[in-house]
Amino acid sequence: MKRKLILLLLLGKLLPVHAQIPWKLEPFIEYFGHVRDSALGARVKGFVGSHSNSPFNVAVAESHQFTDLPKLRFYSFASPQDTIPRWTISGADVEHGDFNGDGLTDLAVWKSVNKSRAFDTVLVYLGNPAGIDTLPSYKLPAEQDRSAFGSTMCIGDVNNDGIDDLVITARDYHVQLGQFPQGKVYVHFGGDHLKPEPDFTITGTYAGARLGTRCAIADLNDDGFNDLAIRGSATIFEYLNVYFGSGAAFDTVADLTGPKSYRTIVSGLAQLPQLSGLSFVFSMKI
Repeated sequence: MKRKLILLLLLGKLLPVHAQIPWKLEPFIEYFGHVRDSALGARVKGFVGSHSNSPFNVAVAESHQFTDLPKLRFYSFASPQDTIPRWTISGADVEHGDFNGDGLTDLAVWKSVNKSRAFDTVLVYLGNPAGIDTLPSYKLPAEQDRSAFGSTMCIGDVNNDGIDDLVITARDYHVQLGQFPQGKVYVHFGGDHLKPEPDFTITGTYAGARLGTRCAIADLNDDGFNDLAIRGSATIFEYLNVYFGSGAAFDTVADLTGPKSYRTIVSGLAQLPQLSGLSFVFSMKI
Protein backbone atom coordinates (compact mmCIF):
# COMPACT_ATOMS: atom_id res chain seq x y z
CA MET A 1 0.00 0.00 0.00
CA LYS A 2 1.45 3.34 -1.02
CA ARG A 3 1.30 6.01 1.65
CA LYS A 4 2.29 9.65 2.00
CA LEU A 5 4.31 10.75 4.99
CA ILE A 6 2.91 13.79 6.78
CA LEU A 7 5.61 15.82 8.51
CA LEU A 8 4.23 19.36 9.29
CA LEU A 9 5.82 22.51 7.80
CA LEU A 10 8.70 21.13 5.71
CA LEU A 11 8.44 21.26 1.91
CA GLY A 12 4.68 21.19 2.28
CA LYS A 13 2.19 22.63 -0.17
CA LEU A 14 -0.74 24.37 1.47
CA LEU A 15 -4.11 22.78 0.91
CA PRO A 16 -7.18 24.97 0.31
CA VAL A 17 -8.77 26.13 3.55
CA HIS A 18 -12.53 25.75 3.73
CA ALA A 19 -14.91 27.07 6.33
CA GLN A 20 -15.94 24.28 8.66
CA ILE A 21 -18.64 23.82 11.24
CA PRO A 22 -17.04 23.69 14.71
CA TRP A 23 -16.84 20.19 16.14
CA LYS A 24 -18.52 19.27 19.37
CA LEU A 25 -16.56 16.46 20.94
CA GLU A 26 -18.47 14.08 23.17
CA PRO A 27 -17.15 10.81 24.58
CA PHE A 28 -18.47 7.66 22.92
CA ILE A 29 -17.13 5.41 25.66
CA GLU A 30 -15.70 6.26 29.07
CA TYR A 31 -13.65 3.60 30.79
CA PHE A 32 -11.56 4.02 33.92
CA GLY A 33 -8.72 1.97 35.33
CA HIS A 34 -9.53 0.01 38.47
CA VAL A 35 -6.06 -0.16 39.97
CA ARG A 36 -4.24 2.85 41.41
CA ASP A 37 -1.30 4.03 39.26
CA SER A 38 -2.21 1.56 36.50
CA ALA A 39 -1.70 4.28 33.83
CA LEU A 40 -4.50 2.87 31.67
CA GLY A 41 -4.18 4.52 28.26
CA ALA A 42 -0.41 5.04 28.43
CA ARG A 43 -0.54 4.27 24.69
CA VAL A 44 -3.60 3.86 22.49
CA LYS A 45 -3.58 2.42 18.95
CA GLY A 46 -6.44 2.19 16.49
CA PHE A 47 -6.36 -0.45 13.79
CA VAL A 48 -7.30 1.75 10.84
CA GLY A 49 -7.06 -0.10 7.54
CA SER A 50 -6.74 -3.53 9.14
CA HIS A 51 -8.12 -6.56 7.32
CA SER A 52 -11.41 -8.29 8.06
CA ASN A 53 -9.78 -11.00 10.17
CA SER A 54 -8.92 -8.52 12.94
CA PRO A 55 -11.57 -8.72 15.68
CA PHE A 56 -10.23 -5.56 17.36
CA ASN A 57 -10.29 -1.88 16.49
CA VAL A 58 -8.43 -0.40 19.48
CA ALA A 59 -5.51 -1.49 21.67
CA VAL A 60 -4.89 0.22 25.02
CA ALA A 61 -1.68 -0.09 27.02
CA GLU A 62 -1.64 -0.27 30.79
CA SER A 63 1.73 0.34 32.43
CA HIS A 64 1.58 -0.09 36.19
CA GLN A 65 4.52 1.57 37.92
CA PHE A 66 4.83 -1.27 40.43
CA THR A 67 5.01 -4.13 37.95
CA ASP A 68 7.52 -5.28 35.35
CA LEU A 69 4.79 -6.52 33.00
CA PRO A 70 2.87 -3.80 31.13
CA LYS A 71 -0.29 -5.10 29.48
CA LEU A 72 -2.06 -4.52 26.18
CA ARG A 73 -5.82 -4.76 26.19
CA PHE A 74 -7.58 -5.19 22.85
CA TYR A 75 -11.13 -3.92 22.40
CA SER A 76 -13.80 -4.00 19.74
CA PHE A 77 -15.67 -0.75 20.34
CA ALA A 78 -19.06 -0.87 18.63
CA SER A 79 -21.29 0.52 21.38
CA PRO A 80 -20.82 2.36 24.69
CA GLN A 81 -21.26 -0.96 26.48
CA ASP A 82 -18.15 -2.52 24.88
CA THR A 83 -15.81 -1.95 27.82
CA ILE A 84 -14.60 -5.52 28.29
CA PRO A 85 -11.33 -6.32 26.46
CA ARG A 86 -11.51 -9.12 23.89
CA TRP A 87 -7.87 -10.07 24.47
CA THR A 88 -5.16 -9.17 27.00
CA ILE A 89 -1.45 -9.92 26.59
CA SER A 90 1.84 -8.73 28.03
CA GLY A 91 3.11 -5.80 26.01
CA ALA A 92 3.56 -2.05 25.99
CA ASP A 93 2.78 -1.10 22.37
CA VAL A 94 1.56 -2.64 19.12
CA GLU A 95 1.62 -1.99 15.37
CA HIS A 96 -0.28 -3.87 12.68
CA GLY A 97 0.49 -4.91 9.11
CA ASP A 98 0.59 -7.93 6.80
CA PHE A 99 4.07 -9.39 7.16
CA ASN A 100 3.58 -12.59 5.18
CA GLY A 101 1.46 -11.25 2.33
CA ASP A 102 -1.55 -13.48 2.96
CA GLY A 103 -4.03 -10.60 3.09
CA LEU A 104 -4.60 -10.93 6.85
CA THR A 105 -3.72 -8.52 9.63
CA ASP A 106 -0.68 -9.43 11.76
CA LEU A 107 0.50 -7.73 14.96
CA ALA A 108 3.95 -6.67 16.13
CA VAL A 109 3.99 -6.24 19.92
CA TRP A 110 6.66 -4.51 21.95
CA LYS A 111 7.08 -6.54 25.13
CA SER A 112 9.04 -4.40 27.52
CA VAL A 113 10.33 -4.81 31.04
CA ASN A 114 8.77 -1.73 32.55
CA LYS A 115 11.38 -0.82 35.16
CA SER A 116 14.71 -1.72 33.56
CA ARG A 117 13.72 -2.40 29.92
CA ALA A 118 16.46 -5.01 29.90
CA PHE A 119 16.47 -7.03 26.69
CA ASP A 120 13.09 -5.93 25.34
CA THR A 121 11.52 -8.18 22.73
CA VAL A 122 9.23 -7.70 19.73
CA LEU A 123 6.69 -10.50 19.30
CA VAL A 124 4.94 -11.06 15.97
CA TYR A 125 1.45 -12.57 16.06
CA LEU A 126 0.22 -13.73 12.66
CA GLY A 127 -3.36 -13.42 11.54
CA ASN A 128 -5.61 -16.30 10.63
CA PRO A 129 -9.02 -16.36 8.92
CA ALA A 130 -10.75 -16.40 12.31
CA GLY A 131 -8.68 -13.66 13.96
CA ILE A 132 -5.17 -13.39 15.43
CA ASP A 133 -3.01 -16.29 16.66
CA THR A 134 -2.86 -16.30 20.46
CA LEU A 135 0.80 -17.35 20.47
CA PRO A 136 3.57 -15.41 18.72
CA SER A 137 5.08 -16.95 15.60
CA TYR A 138 8.28 -14.91 15.86
CA LYS A 139 10.31 -13.48 18.74
CA LEU A 140 12.82 -10.76 17.88
CA PRO A 141 14.97 -10.03 20.95
CA ALA A 142 17.00 -6.90 21.57
CA GLU A 143 20.64 -6.98 20.54
CA GLN A 144 21.58 -4.96 23.61
CA ASP A 145 19.89 -4.52 26.96
CA ARG A 146 18.39 -1.16 27.96
CA SER A 147 18.50 0.02 24.35
CA ALA A 148 14.73 0.80 24.15
CA PHE A 149 14.47 -1.82 21.42
CA GLY A 150 10.91 -1.91 20.10
CA SER A 151 9.68 1.22 21.86
CA THR A 152 9.18 2.66 18.37
CA MET A 153 8.16 0.56 15.37
CA CYS A 154 6.82 1.40 11.93
CA ILE A 155 5.28 -0.79 9.25
CA GLY A 156 5.47 -0.43 5.48
CA ASP A 157 6.93 -1.81 2.28
CA VAL A 158 10.58 -0.73 2.46
CA ASN A 159 11.93 -3.03 -0.28
CA ASN A 160 8.93 -2.41 -2.54
CA ASP A 161 7.97 -6.05 -3.07
CA GLY A 162 4.32 -5.49 -2.12
CA ILE A 163 4.64 -7.00 1.38
CA ASP A 164 4.82 -5.05 4.64
CA ASP A 165 8.19 -4.89 6.36
CA LEU A 166 8.87 -4.33 10.06
CA VAL A 167 11.15 -1.52 11.22
CA ILE A 168 12.24 -1.61 14.87
CA THR A 169 14.29 1.12 16.52
CA ALA A 170 16.59 1.09 19.54
CA ARG A 171 17.31 4.74 20.29
CA ASP A 172 19.53 3.97 23.31
CA TYR A 173 21.83 1.49 21.54
CA HIS A 174 25.50 2.06 22.40
CA VAL A 175 28.28 1.30 19.96
CA GLN A 176 30.69 1.66 22.86
CA LEU A 177 29.47 1.38 26.42
CA GLY A 178 30.30 4.42 28.48
CA GLN A 179 29.59 6.81 25.60
CA PHE A 180 26.34 8.52 24.74
CA PRO A 181 24.01 6.23 22.73
CA GLN A 182 24.15 6.38 18.93
CA GLY A 183 20.88 4.54 18.33
CA LYS A 184 20.22 1.74 15.87
CA VAL A 185 17.39 0.81 13.49
CA TYR A 186 16.61 -2.78 12.46
CA VAL A 187 14.68 -3.59 9.27
CA HIS A 188 13.08 -7.01 8.80
CA PHE A 189 11.67 -7.71 5.35
CA GLY A 190 8.27 -9.34 5.21
CA GLY A 191 7.74 -12.56 3.24
CA ASP A 192 6.99 -16.22 3.80
CA HIS A 193 9.06 -16.08 6.99
CA LEU A 194 10.52 -13.29 9.12
CA LYS A 195 14.21 -13.92 9.60
CA PRO A 196 15.54 -13.65 13.17
CA GLU A 197 18.34 -11.39 11.94
CA PRO A 198 17.48 -8.03 10.34
CA ASP A 199 17.90 -7.66 6.58
CA PHE A 200 19.77 -4.42 7.20
CA THR A 201 20.45 -1.96 10.00
CA ILE A 202 21.16 1.76 10.28
CA THR A 203 23.28 3.07 13.15
CA GLY A 204 23.57 6.65 14.36
CA THR A 205 26.73 8.23 13.02
CA TYR A 206 28.08 9.68 16.28
CA ALA A 207 27.85 9.26 20.05
CA GLY A 208 24.71 10.96 21.31
CA ALA A 209 22.82 10.77 18.00
CA ARG A 210 20.06 8.55 19.51
CA LEU A 211 18.76 7.66 16.07
CA GLY A 212 15.34 6.04 16.22
CA THR A 213 13.09 8.04 18.53
CA ARG A 214 10.42 7.93 15.78
CA CYS A 215 10.11 6.39 12.31
CA ALA A 216 7.68 6.30 9.38
CA ILE A 217 7.50 4.82 5.88
CA ALA A 218 5.98 6.45 2.79
CA ASP A 219 6.76 7.62 -0.75
CA LEU A 220 8.10 11.10 0.00
CA ASN A 221 9.41 12.09 -3.42
CA ASP A 222 6.54 10.49 -5.38
CA ASP A 223 8.81 8.26 -7.47
CA GLY A 224 6.85 5.08 -6.81
CA PHE A 225 9.24 3.74 -4.15
CA ASN A 226 8.65 3.95 -0.42
CA ASP A 227 11.14 5.92 1.66
CA LEU A 228 12.11 5.72 5.32
CA ALA A 229 12.10 8.69 7.69
CA ILE A 230 13.82 8.33 11.08
CA ARG A 231 13.83 10.92 13.82
CA GLY A 232 16.81 11.26 16.13
CA SER A 233 17.08 12.98 19.48
CA ALA A 234 20.67 14.06 19.96
CA THR A 235 22.11 15.34 23.19
CA ILE A 236 21.31 19.01 22.51
CA PHE A 237 19.08 18.99 19.41
CA GLU A 238 16.70 16.85 17.39
CA TYR A 239 16.76 16.05 13.69
CA LEU A 240 15.19 13.96 10.94
CA ASN A 241 16.95 11.63 8.49
CA VAL A 242 15.27 10.60 5.24
CA TYR A 243 16.42 7.59 3.24
CA PHE A 244 15.02 7.41 -0.31
CA GLY A 245 13.98 4.03 -1.62
CA SER A 246 14.69 2.80 -5.15
CA GLY A 247 14.57 -0.33 -7.24
CA ALA A 248 18.06 -1.25 -5.99
CA ALA A 249 19.24 -2.36 -2.55
CA PHE A 250 18.32 0.08 0.20
CA ASP A 251 20.95 2.77 0.76
CA THR A 252 21.59 3.26 4.49
CA VAL A 253 23.21 6.69 4.03
CA ALA A 254 20.68 9.47 4.65
CA ASP A 255 19.69 11.42 1.54
CA LEU A 256 18.24 14.30 3.57
CA THR A 257 18.87 15.51 7.12
CA GLY A 258 17.06 18.32 8.82
CA PRO A 259 16.16 20.40 10.60
CA LYS A 260 19.09 20.37 13.01
CA SER A 261 18.73 23.20 15.47
CA TYR A 262 19.40 23.89 19.12
CA ARG A 263 15.95 25.51 19.43
CA THR A 264 13.79 23.39 17.15
CA ILE A 265 12.35 20.17 18.49
CA VAL A 266 10.90 17.67 16.04
CA SER A 267 7.94 16.52 18.11
CA GLY A 268 5.76 14.58 15.69
CA LEU A 269 6.18 12.13 12.85
CA ALA A 270 3.30 10.31 11.19
CA GLN A 271 2.18 8.64 8.01
CA LEU A 272 -1.26 9.03 6.48
CA PRO A 273 -2.98 7.81 3.31
CA GLN A 274 -1.78 9.65 0.21
CA LEU A 275 -3.17 13.16 -0.08
CA SER A 276 -3.18 15.20 -3.28
CA GLY A 277 -1.17 18.41 -3.17
CA LEU A 278 0.64 17.69 0.09
CA SER A 279 4.09 16.28 0.51
CA PHE A 280 6.45 16.03 3.41
CA VAL A 281 5.13 17.47 6.62
CA PHE A 282 6.22 17.09 10.22
CA SER A 283 5.36 18.89 13.44
CA MET A 284 7.84 20.91 15.42
CA LYS A 285 7.97 22.94 18.59
CA ILE A 286 10.12 26.08 18.67
